[in-house]
Amino acid sequence: ERTSAMRTMALATFTTVVAAVLVRPAMAEGAFSFPAFFAGIWDMHKIEAGAAPVPCTYTIEKTGAMTLTGSYTEGERTIDVEITCTNEHHGVFERIDEAGKRTHMFAFAFHAEEVNDIRISQEADVDDSNKVARVTTFAITSPASFVLTVSPQNANPRTFVATKRGAPKASSKGGDAGAKATKKKSLLRRYGWYIVLAIIILLVRTAWVQAQVKPKAA
Repeated sequence: ERTSAMRTMALATFTTVVAAVLVRPAMAEGAFSFPAFFAGIWDMHKIEAGAAPVPCTYTIEKTGAMTLTGSYTEGERTIDVEITCTNEHHGVFERIDEAGKRTHMFAFAFHAEEVNDIRISQEADVDDSNKVARVTTFAITSPASFVLTVSPQNANPRTFVATKRGAPKASSKGGDAGAKATKKKSLLRRYGWYIVLAIIILLVRTAWVQAQVKPKAA
């Protein structure tokens, strides 16, 4: 089971990084701080197998040096969230209900250094029997974009593609020729998300099935 869980984490990382590469602009130089990065309004699309992308939004503000609060909105549903950071790279997302009860959503732990202009966090949540119940892969692709993939044990993976509202767009080089090249997207960039999503579903579900298969007694 441990081998299957490790395989699941590796596959989730691979597919999220591929997705991130398809859409990433260049990462700006400078010290990374998750509280500074995540504060703002994020326009997102949630992607799941067999369904059209669903618009959703994170509205987040800093309420302390290492604390952020805000909400996640999807259609008519709004969830209050709080992010508590232990340092500039590590922290946890929590859901807060009307009674003030906190529920763990997922943790993150970004590497201090970029990997090919992408910052990656991958955390596994375990259930009461110490089995991996969910893998969350968080890829920051630029100062104004991220890709978040949540892979539960008994459900299809969900991928959130986000861009920060009001962030300046990267300028193209080469005048009109550069602008035309930017407008014309390759087939991979236009349809890559569907390919990546199919890979996520196939590989992650296969890994979970293998993890549940028990050897027969001799």
